[in-house]
Amino acid sequence: MLFVIMPLLLMIGLVTLESRDGEATFSSMEYRKYIDRGKKQDDMNIKKLFNSSRKKKTYDGYTVENVMEYLRQEGLCPETDANDAKVVRFKYQRKSMYIAIIDNFCRVSSLWRAASDETNSEAMYAAVMKVMDEYRYIRVIYSRDILEFAVDQIITSVNHFKEVFNLSLDLISEAEQIHQREYNNLVGSDDTDESSRRNDIYHPEFRWMPDVLFKAVSEGTLDPAALTDEDWIRKNIQKNAAISYVAQEWDSFKINRVDNYGDYKLIVYQFPEPKVVPEAKYGAVLMNTKTLAIDYYTLEMTYNGKWVYGSMSTECHNNYGEVDTADLDKFIEWIFTKDKVVVASRDYTKERQETVN
Repeated sequence: MLFVIMPLLLMIGLVTLESRDGEATFSSMEYRKYIDRGKKQDDMNIKKLFNSSRKKKTYDGYTVENVMEYLRQEGLCPETDANDAKVVRFKYQRKSMYIAIIDNFCRVSSLWRAASDETNSEAMYAAVMKVMDEYRYIRVIYSRDILEFAVDQIITSVNHFKEVFNLSLDLISEAEQIHQREYNNLVGSDDTDESSRRNDIYHPEFRWMPDVLFKAVSEGTLDPAALTDEDWIRKNIQKNAAISYVAQEWDSFKINRVDNYGDYKLIVYQFPEPKVVPEAKYGAVLMNTKTLAIDYYTLEMTYNGKWVYGSMSTECHNNYGEVDTADLDKFIEWIFTKDKVVVASRDYTKERQETVN
């Protein structure tokens, strides 16, 4: 069993790399004391979110079935592990993810196959320490050539689980990216694994673009003409890319079309060809040229050769269900469809505000 459930206090108490019965564990809480970080990186919203349970006196309880129902609503197709009914498996960004639940303890984690030869193991340990320097809430377990990236948390209710779950996925995904990048640098690998490119594709499509649209343009700090400046958009995305070969993929970015419909302007962006769920093939901006009200839509890659229509704001993503084709004309036709039906929604802003309040 890869899930070795330990109390959260044990994680906090670890100082150095330990080996116990074939398992090696790392923890950043004490390791960080030896690192001259130069600047404070703790995100206070994350800190409040993960520490919120300590302030709550009561435990409302939650079950495996509660968790599975929520995952079904999110479209993640969960199933209980064949070897342990308290472990739930699901697919996220083409990776197998796990949630282990024992009473009010919860671990969200993903598993990676690790290199077994001595040279690569040294690089693996160094890369793990890099992760621990960056993320204090990530726990990494090494057992039988498997790396497990995990977030452990005491959960007080179903709503508390929902608050923590999406943030845990983000933290684990980012930690995996840092580990893969650092490991490749140490072993001199030019690995072009799809998972190692994800942030430099996903972030511009689903984070940077909404920030430009709903903050800079809508708040008047950026001229709307920038939205049709293909060269400006491409250069801004490429200068923030951490991986050089992914930055080159953005050479293929182009503005596919710009159409005017009365007071509305439709701008269609064609992104690098998607390789990993849920990268987008197209992004579309529908802007009222008088009020500067903006909607941003995406046509996203999903499983089994299908596609998903989506919309994105600064912190909320809506999923409108699967379609069989990535046909651009049908996507544009759907954009102008009234009464769109949301199949699943992820509202990060609401979750974090509820936690702070």
